Amino acid sequence: MGLHLVGNQATVDADGFVVAAASQDQSPTTSNLRPPAPQVQTPLELVGLKSKRKLISRQEKNAIAAAFRSVDKDGSNSIDPSELEACLRGLGMETTLQEATEIIAKNDTDGNQRLDLREFTFLAEKLLLKQREKEEGQKVATCQ
Repeated sequence: MGLHLVGNQATVDADGFVVAAASQDQSPTTSNLRPPAPQVQTPLELVGLKSKRKLISRQEKNAIAAAFRSVDKDGSNSIDPSELEACLRGLGMETTLQEATEIIAKNDTDGNQRLDLREFTFLAEKLLLKQREKEEGQKVATCQ
Protein backbone atom coordinates (compact mmCIF):
# COMPACT_ATOMS: atom_id res chain seq x y z
CA MET A 1 0.00 0.00 0.00
CA GLY A 2 1.52 3.28 -1.04
CA LEU A 3 0.42 6.81 -0.35
CA HIS A 4 1.37 9.19 -3.13
CA LEU A 5 0.88 12.87 -2.46
CA VAL A 6 2.28 15.52 -4.73
CA GLY A 7 3.09 18.68 -2.85
CA ASN A 8 1.55 17.34 0.39
CA GLN A 9 2.99 15.67 3.45
CA ALA A 10 1.25 12.89 5.36
CA THR A 11 1.94 10.51 8.21
CA VAL A 12 0.26 7.13 7.90
CA ASP A 13 -0.16 4.65 10.77
CA ALA A 14 0.31 0.85 10.51
CA ASP A 15 -3.35 0.37 9.53
CA GLY A 16 -3.06 2.75 6.59
CA PHE A 17 -4.92 5.64 8.15
CA VAL A 18 -3.62 9.16 7.74
CA VAL A 19 -2.85 10.43 11.22
CA ALA A 20 -1.45 13.81 10.16
CA ALA A 21 -1.55 15.58 6.83
CA ALA A 22 -0.77 19.05 5.57
CA SER A 23 -0.92 20.65 2.13
CA GLN A 24 1.67 23.02 0.69
CA ASP A 25 0.21 25.91 2.67
CA GLN A 26 0.51 23.72 5.84
CA SER A 27 -3.25 23.76 6.51
CA PRO A 28 -4.28 20.42 8.07
CA THR A 29 -6.61 18.21 6.05
CA THR A 30 -9.03 15.57 7.29
CA SER A 31 -9.21 13.10 4.40
CA ASN A 32 -8.66 9.49 5.48
CA LEU A 33 -8.26 10.40 9.13
CA ARG A 34 -8.91 7.59 11.60
CA PRO A 35 -12.47 7.79 12.93
CA PRO A 36 -12.78 8.64 16.63
CA ALA A 37 -12.96 5.70 19.02
CA PRO A 38 -16.53 4.86 20.06
CA GLN A 39 -17.59 5.93 23.52
CA VAL A 40 -18.25 2.94 25.77
CA GLN A 41 -20.61 3.33 28.68
CA THR A 42 -19.46 2.16 32.08
CA PRO A 43 -21.83 0.30 34.41
CA LEU A 44 -22.06 3.54 36.37
CA GLU A 45 -23.32 5.43 33.31
CA LEU A 46 -25.66 2.61 32.29
CA VAL A 47 -27.59 2.83 35.55
CA GLY A 48 -27.65 6.61 35.37
CA LEU A 49 -25.40 7.38 38.33
CA LYS A 50 -23.40 10.58 38.16
CA SER A 51 -21.09 9.76 41.06
CA LYS A 52 -17.47 8.83 40.37
CA ARG A 53 -17.28 6.61 43.45
CA LYS A 54 -15.52 3.28 43.22
CA LEU A 55 -17.87 0.83 41.55
CA ILE A 56 -17.18 -2.33 43.51
CA SER A 57 -14.65 -3.29 46.12
CA ARG A 58 -11.92 -5.89 45.72
CA GLN A 59 -13.89 -8.19 48.05
CA GLU A 60 -16.97 -7.82 45.87
CA LYS A 61 -14.92 -8.59 42.74
CA ASN A 62 -13.55 -11.72 44.41
CA ALA A 63 -17.06 -12.76 45.46
CA ILE A 64 -18.34 -12.24 41.90
CA ALA A 65 -15.50 -14.38 40.49
CA ALA A 66 -16.22 -17.11 43.06
CA ALA A 67 -19.94 -16.99 42.19
CA PHE A 68 -19.07 -17.27 38.50
CA ARG A 69 -16.93 -20.38 39.12
CA SER A 70 -19.68 -22.00 41.18
CA VAL A 71 -22.35 -21.33 38.51
CA ASP A 72 -20.10 -22.58 35.68
CA LYS A 73 -20.83 -26.24 36.39
CA ASP A 74 -19.27 -27.62 33.20
CA GLY A 75 -16.00 -25.70 33.64
CA SER A 76 -16.28 -24.01 30.22
CA ASN A 77 -15.35 -20.58 31.63
CA SER A 78 -18.76 -19.33 30.57
CA ILE A 79 -22.33 -19.58 31.82
CA ASP A 80 -25.01 -20.93 29.52
CA PRO A 81 -28.76 -20.39 29.97
CA SER A 82 -29.32 -23.70 31.79
CA GLU A 83 -26.54 -22.92 34.29
CA LEU A 84 -27.99 -19.46 34.91
CA GLU A 85 -31.49 -20.88 35.31
CA ALA A 86 -30.22 -23.40 37.89
CA CYS A 87 -28.37 -20.63 39.73
CA LEU A 88 -31.42 -18.38 39.90
CA ARG A 89 -33.64 -21.26 41.03
CA GLY A 90 -31.05 -22.08 43.70
CA LEU A 91 -31.43 -18.52 44.95
CA GLY A 92 -35.16 -19.10 45.30
CA MET A 93 -36.15 -17.20 42.18
CA GLU A 94 -38.81 -18.81 40.03
CA THR A 95 -37.43 -18.52 36.52
CA THR A 96 -37.61 -20.32 33.21
CA LEU A 97 -34.97 -21.30 30.71
CA GLN A 98 -36.43 -18.67 28.37
CA GLU A 99 -35.98 -15.94 31.02
CA ALA A 100 -32.40 -17.05 31.65
CA THR A 101 -31.78 -16.97 27.89
CA GLU A 102 -33.16 -13.42 27.72
CA ILE A 103 -30.96 -12.27 30.61
CA ILE A 104 -27.91 -13.68 28.84
CA ALA A 105 -28.93 -12.12 25.50
CA LYS A 106 -29.15 -8.67 27.12
CA ASN A 107 -25.67 -8.99 28.64
CA ASP A 108 -23.80 -11.05 26.03
CA THR A 109 -21.48 -8.59 24.32
CA ASP A 110 -19.67 -11.09 22.07
CA GLY A 111 -22.78 -12.83 20.77
CA ASN A 112 -21.90 -16.39 21.81
CA GLN A 113 -25.12 -16.82 23.85
CA ARG A 114 -23.12 -17.37 27.03
CA LEU A 115 -21.71 -15.09 29.74
CA ASP A 116 -17.96 -15.09 30.25
CA LEU A 117 -16.42 -13.75 33.46
CA ARG A 118 -16.16 -10.20 32.09
CA GLU A 119 -19.82 -10.15 31.00
CA PHE A 120 -20.94 -11.76 34.27
CA THR A 121 -18.93 -9.21 36.28
CA PHE A 122 -20.45 -6.35 34.29
CA LEU A 123 -23.96 -7.70 34.96
CA ALA A 124 -23.19 -8.16 38.67
CA GLU A 125 -21.84 -4.58 38.88
CA LYS A 126 -25.03 -3.22 37.34
CA LEU A 127 -27.14 -5.19 39.81
CA LEU A 128 -25.02 -4.11 42.78
CA LEU A 129 -25.23 -0.46 41.73
CA LYS A 130 -29.00 -0.64 41.31
CA GLN A 131 -29.28 -2.25 44.74
CA ARG A 132 -27.09 0.45 46.32
CA GLU A 133 -29.10 3.20 44.66
CA LYS A 134 -32.33 1.64 45.93
CA GLU A 135 -30.91 1.37 49.47
CA GLU A 136 -29.66 4.97 49.35
CA GLY A 137 -33.13 6.10 48.24
CA GLN A 138 -34.70 4.24 51.17
CA LYS A 139 -32.23 5.85 53.60
CA VAL A 140 -33.09 9.29 52.28
CA ALA A 141 -36.82 8.55 52.55
CA THR A 142 -36.52 7.48 56.19
CA CYS A 143 -34.54 10.61 57.11
CA GLN A 144 -37.16 13.02 55.79
